[in-house]
Amino acid sequence: MNAVKKKPRQGSKAARVCFITGCALAALVLVAFLWIASMNHTASKIVPQGPSSSSSSAETTLDDGFPYVDWEYWQGVNPNIVAWLTVPDTGIDTPIVQASSARPTYYLTHDVFGSLSYIGCPYVNAQCTLESPQVVILGHNIKRLENSFAALANYREWDFANTHQEMLFQTPGYKLRLNVLAADVIPGSHRVNISDFASVSALRSWISEQYARSDMKYEQMPQTRQVFTFVTCSYVYHPRDERTLVYTSERTPERTLTFDY
Repeated sequence: MNAVKKKPRQGSKAARVCFITGCALAALVLVAFLWIASMNHTASKIVPQGPSSSSSSAETTLDDGFPYVDWEYWQGVNPNIVAWLTVPDTGIDTPIVQASSARPTYYLTHDVFGSLSYIGCPYVNAQCTLESPQVVILGHNIKRLENSFAALANYREWDFANTHQEMLFQTPGYKLRLNVLAADVIPGSHRVNISDFASVSALRSWISEQYARSDMKYEQMPQTRQVFTFVTCSYVYHPRDERTLVYTSERTPERTLTFDY
């Protein structure tokens, strides 16, 4: 007697497809969860033992008010570390790396240890160096992480700026006390000018223009030969696409600047 072949029921086939699809989505969610967890773990290593690093017996603050930085240790961790930024009473106390032209946005997604991390690491824009007329330094604004650039977004407010006017910026070769000049909130689509300037007067003319339109500024614009511009995301006027720029300059210029206009 010949067996009769039964047609597969469409409902059963559809159920199998839904089950397989559901399993695949669940697996993707699990992978995403594990990745985020690993990123949070990595982010916690940004400054493992504070600026004194591996030497727990070292003084964390020197007589000049600057934190002690073990440059040998940190440049052993990452030779791209070129500076250290401390903004007193904000939680910002972090290494600064130099981005390369080959991978200009690498430190948006990697921490100072070179590990993949959504925290990233503050970095000098690849189109300039610490010797440029304008030094542009970028960092993420992550509110729950004190060591991020989140506090910089507060410089648009006069009360905050007036009580946090000084930043401590140091390299292996020198230390600077940076004075905050002005702060401005701009759309993310606006380009930050990081080009070389033809002359010191051209730089001063440019910074005067930025000063005039800034949300927060001091009454008098000092003369300067170099500007340090700190950039981070902000969420005030256009939360999806907005940047806060904080313009600073050396309080008492004592260095001989090597760039030529």
